[in-house]
Amino acid sequence: MRPFKNKAVLASVLGLIAMLAAACGTTGGGSSSTAVAPYNFTYNYQTPTKTGGTVVLGDYEFPDSVNPLGAGLVVDFELIPGLWNGCVAELPDISLGNAGYKPDECTEVPTIANGGESSDLKTTTFHIDPKAVWSDGQPVTAADYLLTYQIESDLNGVYGDPPPFAYMTSVKALDTHTIQIKWANPYAPYLSALWAPEPEHVFGAYNTAKYTALLSAPSFNTTFTVDNGAFTLSSFTQDQSVTMTANPKFFSNFFHPAALSKVVFKSSGDVNTLIEGYKAGNYDHAEDFTVANIPSFNGIPQNEQITSPQISYEHFDFNERSVAPSSKFSNDGNSVFGGPNGQLARKAFIEGFDLCGAFLTILGDPNCKDPNLYTAENTAPPDGAYDPNVTLPSFNVKQAQADLAAAGYPGGKGKNGQLQVTLVTTTGNPIRNSFIDLASQEWNKNLGVVVNIAQYKAGTLFTLYSKNGTLATGNYDISLFAYVNGSDDDGNTGVFQSDQIPGPKNDGGGNYMGISDPKIDAYLKTGRTTADDATRKQTYHDLMAYIASQDINLPLYIRADYTLTKPTLGNYIQFPTSAGNEWNMADWFTTGTSSSYLAQ
Repeated sequence: MRPFKNKAVLASVLGLIAMLAAACGTTGGGSSSTAVAPYNFTYNYQTPTKTGGTVVLGDYEFPDSVNPLGAGLVVDFELIPGLWNGCVAELPDISLGNAGYKPDECTEVPTIANGGESSDLKTTTFHIDPKAVWSDGQPVTAADYLLTYQIESDLNGVYGDPPPFAYMTSVKALDTHTIQIKWANPYAPYLSALWAPEPEHVFGAYNTAKYTALLSAPSFNTTFTVDNGAFTLSSFTQDQSVTMTANPKFFSNFFHPAALSKVVFKSSGDVNTLIEGYKAGNYDHAEDFTVANIPSFNGIPQNEQITSPQISYEHFDFNERSVAPSSKFSNDGNSVFGGPNGQLARKAFIEGFDLCGAFLTILGDPNCKDPNLYTAENTAPPDGAYDPNVTLPSFNVKQAQADLAAAGYPGGKGKNGQLQVTLVTTTGNPIRNSFIDLASQEWNKNLGVVVNIAQYKAGTLFTLYSKNGTLATGNYDISLFAYVNGSDDDGNTGVFQSDQIPGPKNDGGGNYMGISDPKIDAYLKTGRTTADDATRKQTYHDLMAYIASQDINLPLYIRADYTLTKPTLGNYIQFPTSAGNEWNMADWFTTGTSSSYLAQ
């Protein structure tokens, strides 16, 4: 979700660092476990065997913005890669690290070897290729990239000052096609720092008042006429469809001129209609599914059911902030999950929930440690920091009751009577409904705690502090949603670092839980200031293990990437992070006829 409307921390179409809070869910009941087979993320471009044609994409949700600076819903990023390009492009094999980046609109990937990155990791220089132009033929310049920086970094604007902008001491244009970033400290994930540009000649020079209004306007989000991707936006019909046509002026040093004539996005409104529409031939590619949808894939050829690992997981978060509703019942004025006894309370709630039972009754998986679904960490494969050996406290009612009593709440009683906690999640997601219903019953039965359930639309749950966002203002005790992590673990900064707690001076902060732990802060600082890839990997590995040891939250299950894709869609390959499966839409081609949807 976007921090300005509904996401936890910022993300970009370049595979940047972020953890998108995923509101999207599914319908349907349990299913038998389906293994996430090994997936080869190596990209081998194939020369299109056919040019022209239309590809139809499907999702049951609908984007609220297709501009990268206005977007944040996962579905938004299904379309943005076709409309916007950046300085560098990241390959889906994220195990390559910095070697997995290729020059896109820039002439080269900045490295220490070529002088684009200083040896102390404190100066980054990007060279924009003079051949890069907007879809109206105007050149892409340093001013366009600086506009993105100005929007994102303005402390008085709607975005606040999130990472990586908080770590920049200056961003300036050395000339029309050269941008230089100075960092306060070494910044290892520097390649993710220069986001997609915005056309200054269209939107105008930056000032706070103008862009505060512009960023919520259709002319910025859904009806813009100029972009720099392989496709241009032709039509945007709210809650129905989006049409993109090939951009003849598209330039990239990595991607190729669009082989397709058109890409159409169609929203089905619900997941079952989407699946049936795919079966009927109305879509060439459909996504946003979970394990619970697999039984509904019956009748679809196996080679069209693509499953790949994704760094995404559903979780229960415990709010440690004193503004949490449970502070009314706590014995020290803090949240039940904060203060000196907060960890004991968090541990009790983890022990008091039967995760194995949930796997069976909700996900239909009898193996609660299924490596394809289970994670005890705030990450999942193929993240290099992921460790399947990390564990959380097991389901144990007696131990849970003892820990809650030790935290100061024997029998679930606080200073104002029976302890009450507020559990929040999104609306319209049956799997989440099942989890919150089961958890509320078990925490009441096993701990004697009253669980008050509240569900909100994503735009309310995830919106800004200044807009009274439920999570941002801390008006909850336990939350249920998903994170879709970025390729670099520095994205954890926005979720766990102490200075990212939302508030009047940090409107878009994503540390909803109010975590303030010097050790976590130290891990994050080491991770983003260390050049050596092996050291960084170990640092984030240790961070994830430490977070698990502190019972910060309760990861529930891994959300693998399930899609339905016609074999006629050439050069399609899934991406394991929030960059989106459409990351290389420019290179797509079709060997088949247009979807039947177009003829209806």
